[in-house]
Amino acid sequence: MLCLNETGERDRARERLYVGMSRATDMLVVVGEPDVVRRVGGDEVAKRLGIA
Repeated sequence: MLCLNETGERDRARERLYVGMSRATDMLVVVGEPDVVRRVGGDEVAKRLGIA
């Protein structure tokens, strides 16, 4: 489970998102605001996570 409890404005937010997502071995559950995922990870990450 990856909890996004930031606004995405901190330094290295993108790196922390990637590391958190890459640690999943069986299933990944992401909890947080879709806008934060899109702002930090970009449209491709949001699309892969099923965020419309």
